[in-house]
Amino acid sequence: MKIKQRIFTLLAVTAIVAIAVEARCSDLTKVKQLHSESTQVVTPKTRSFGTLNAERTIIIDSTIRRGTLADGTALINNLKKNQTYYVIIDTPGGSVDEGMAFIRTMQTAKKLKNNKSVCIINGAAYSMGAIIASYCHQTYIDPILGSMMYHQVALGVRGQLIQITQLLAFVARQVKIIEIDLASQMGITYDQYKKLTTYEYWLTSEDAVKLGYVDGFATNYIFTVPEEKVTLKRFFRSIRGE
Repeated sequence: MKIKQRIFTLLAVTAIVAIAVEARCSDLTKVKQLHSESTQVVTPKTRSFGTLNAERTIIIDSTIRRGTLADGTALINNLKKNQTYYVIIDTPGGSVDEGMAFIRTMQTAKKLKNNKSVCIINGAAYSMGAIIASYCHQTYIDPILGSMMYHQVALGVRGQLIQITQLLAFVARQVKIIEIDLASQMGITYDQYKKLTTYEYWLTSEDAVKLGYVDGFATNYIFTVPEEKVTLKRFFRSIRGE
């Protein structure tokens, strides 16, 4: 009799454990489904149309300092006519002088040799990084990692008061020249640009595509653009009220 009771008890415990395990597995399945749903990235319908050429690619993946863009400048200068080159951007920004010199090289190559640039924001395009991206013939952004930020020029100076005053006056004039040119490139007025950059202006990848700051997305260096591209007007469509 005792043996039968033990067997019955053992079978009951086994059944309870089996039910608990089944319930736990069911819960885990639901959790995984919920996690998958919550982390699913929704992207607009797109069409693919190209990939980059590794031999004509410039990578800007650090703070822009003196000499940082020397290799990229040399690559652009050595291009043949009508060749397209690619600039991968993941930088917090840096030197205005170095960045603008690189942009002038891009502009000269386009004017004299019809070399067109395709920029891919593969991470951060902040400060001078965003400005370089704004001068590219076409610009694309990684839908997950990409982001942009525009702001006013930041600098620090030391020295005698009269020297600092003169330097600041010179910098203000020089920066205004650059900002007027950048505003023209973006299709807005200088006053609109100044208003935009009074504070740091941040853009997610979706913001950048939706508002026309870039032309589309780049995933694994395969470029895609929204199907409604006919309505996409680069740059600053929202600011112009279009």
